[in-house]
Amino acid sequence: MFGLFKNKEIEKLAKENVGLTKTVWNILDGLQKNKKKFSKEDIAKELAKFRIGIIQHDVFDHVIDLTYSGSHRWITPSIEAEDRKTWSKFNFRIIGIMDYGGFSLNFDYNNMEVEAFFLDNQYSRAGPKAKKLHDEVIKISGYKEQISI
Repeated sequence: MFGLFKNKEIEKLAKENVGLTKTVWNILDGLQKNKKKFSKEDIAKELAKFRIGIIQHDVFDHVIDLTYSGSHRWITPSIEAEDRKTWSKFNFRIIGIMDYGGFSLNFDYNNMEVEAFFLDNQYSRAGPKAKKLHDEVIKISGYKEQISI
């Protein structure tokens, strides 16, 4: 009976974010293993195989935002190049804003372990759904948990 009152939006969003993170992780890990240096075009080509598109920033040429069929307007996945010469030094982030502000998933070329991060303190207040999304992602993924309160 209590299952009727579960928040299906949070569950669905958590599954989508975990799925996207795993797909991007597999792509970037594969590129790291197969190529010493790879480009933004290499990443875009691999992402396209999974129907994940990129949105290129006009000003910041070292950042690409990702878009996919399940994207939520308040969840922003992106890949950022640490070194503008090569995309082999990358950071992947999913950042929540508005209702999901304070939630994020991260990994980078040095540490391929995905971290689910939750931030809620006096300087940065979390959105009302951020903690629920964070908890659901941890529950279904087993990602490393980081909390700053």
